[in-house]
Amino acid sequence: MRFTLTLFLVGAFTGLFGQYEYEFMNAFDLRFQEKEAMTVGKDRVHTGVKPLRKDDVIDMDSLNVQYPIGGWWTGNAWGRKLFNERLVQVDAKGFKWRLDPVMNFSGGREYGPEATDAVNYVNTRGFLMEGSFGEQVSFFSTFRENQALYPSWIDAFVQARGVVPGQGKSRAFENGVGFDFSQATGAVNYRPSDYFNFTFGHGKNFIGEGHRSLFLSDNAFSYPFLRIETTAWKIKYVNLFNYMTDVRNEVRGGGVFKRKYVSMHYLSINLGKRWNIGFFEGIVWADSANSSGFDINFLNPIIFYRPIEFARGSDASNALLGFSASYLIKDRWQLYMQFMLDEFVANDITAGNGSWTNKYALQIGTKAFDVFHVRNLFGRFEFNMSKPYIYSHKRVLTNYGHYNQELAHPWGGNFYEFVGQIAYDYKRFGWESQFTFGLQGNDIGGYFGRGIYSSYDDRPFDEGHFIARFNRSEFYMFNLRSYWMVNPAIRLRLELAYTYRGLFYVNEEVRVLQPDRSGSTFQLALRTQLFNHYYDL
Repeated sequence: MRFTLTLFLVGAFTGLFGQYEYEFMNAFDLRFQEKEAMTVGKDRVHTGVKPLRKDDVIDMDSLNVQYPIGGWWTGNAWGRKLFNERLVQVDAKGFKWRLDPVMNFSGGREYGPEATDAVNYVNTRGFLMEGSFGEQVSFFSTFRENQALYPSWIDAFVQARGVVPGQGKSRAFENGVGFDFSQATGAVNYRPSDYFNFTFGHGKNFIGEGHRSLFLSDNAFSYPFLRIETTAWKIKYVNLFNYMTDVRNEVRGGGVFKRKYVSMHYLSINLGKRWNIGFFEGIVWADSANSSGFDINFLNPIIFYRPIEFARGSDASNALLGFSASYLIKDRWQLYMQFMLDEFVANDITAGNGSWTNKYALQIGTKAFDVFHVRNLFGRFEFNMSKPYIYSHKRVLTNYGHYNQELAHPWGGNFYEFVGQIAYDYKRFGWESQFTFGLQGNDIGGYFGRGIYSSYDDRPFDEGHFIARFNRSEFYMFNLRSYWMVNPAIRLRLELAYTYRGLFYVNEEVRVLQPDRSGSTFQLALRTQLFNHYYDL
C-alpha cells in the first residue's frame, strides 16, 4: 500500500510521466499482441517473456480507437470519457500521464449440489496509473479493494488455502460467508539503452507461450521482484530476482510470515525465421537455523545455480531446470513446448518403476490467429502433464510456491490436462470459450505428490508413483463468455458468462461427483479486463 501511494504522489506532484514500458498480461491484449508479432521472416519478438514491451508489439492504444462511438452519445466530454477515452490523460513534450478507474461489478447465481439462494458477486473498486519521464523512466501503479461471495468451488479453495486465487489473503465478510481483500501493485522501469532494461516492482511475470506455464505463471499472488533484461541480436536474457512469502500458519513466527528468495534465469534465442528455443533455471532458498542470512551468491547474473546448491547442501535450496521451444508453421500459427526438470535418476527412468525421484513436467501446444482466414478468430489446444512430487521439496518452505499457491501450473503435480480455447472479436463485440479436462491423482489418505505444500519425505513409498494412479479424479470445466467493449481504452466491458465445473472421484471404476467442487454459474459483469484470474483449478 505504501509503495502504491508513493508512486501516486510522485506522479501527482511532478507531472512528468507517460505510459509504462510494458503491456498488461490479460488474455484479450495478448491475443492482439502475439498475433502481430508472429510473422515468418520478421525480426522475431521474444513472446515467451511476459509482460511484453510496448515497443515490441502492436500499439494497443491505436487499436483501442479503431471503433469509436460517435453521435450524440459522445457529444460531450462525459460521453467521450465513458465510451472512447481514458479518464485523465496528459500529453506534452517529454511526458505523458494516465489515470483510470479499475472495477469489477459482477453478480450471478450458482446451480448445483451445493448451491444456495445467495447471489454470488464481486465488488471491486480501484485505480490504474501509469507514467514516464522522457524515454528512459516509466512506472505504473494499481490499487484494488474487493468484496466477494464466490461459487462453492472457489469458496472451498479459499477456505482450504486461506487465499483468494491469485489475489492474496482475505478477511471474513458478510457474516463469514464472503471475503474482503485488497491488492496493491506497481513497478518502476529504467531503460538506459536498447540493450538493457531494469524493472523493480511488486507484481507478476510469465514465461512461456501457453495458457499455462511450467516455468513461471501469473497464477499466484503478486510479489516483489527485480527484472533485468538484456537484448542483443537474436537473444534475450532475463534475470529475475524475487522475494516470496509462505503464509501457512504453522510456519508463522512472531506474527510474521516466513520469507524466501527465488532467483531465475531465462535465455531466449531466435534461430532462423521460425524457431525459438529457451533455457530456464531457477532456485528457491531461505534462511535456516545454520544460515548466516541472505546469500549474495544467488545474485550472480550468469552462474549456473546447481554448483551453488551443491556447495550449500542439498537441503538448503530447491533447483529446477527447463527447456522450451516454439516453431512458426506459418504466419500466426505456432507450435510450442516446455519441459521442466526438478530431479531424475537415469536408471529409474529406464526401469519404468515409477520412482518418486523422476520429477518432471511437459507441455505441448499450438495456437493460431485468424483461423480459416477469419480475422480475429483465435484457437488454442494445449496438453500439460506433471509427475508426482514436482515443485515440492524436502523443506516445505523452499517449495516452488508463493502465498499458498503454485508459481507454475496451479494443479501442482500428478496430473494430465487438456485445454481448448476459441475466441473471436468483431469490432467491440466478442466471445471467449474454454474447455478443460484433467486426470488428477489426489492426496487423500497420504501424500501422493499432487500438492506442493508437503515435504516429499512424507511419501508413503519410493516406487509406483505413476500419474493419477492413486485417488484418481476427473476434472471438467467449460467457460463461455460474450461481451461488448464499453470503453476499449481502459478495457471496460459488459459481459455475460456461463461456467460449468465438474469433479468426479474414481474409486474402483465408480465415478462419484464431488458436490462442493461442482456446479454451474451464470454471471453478468461490468469490469475492466487488465489482469488474469485463474479459476480453472
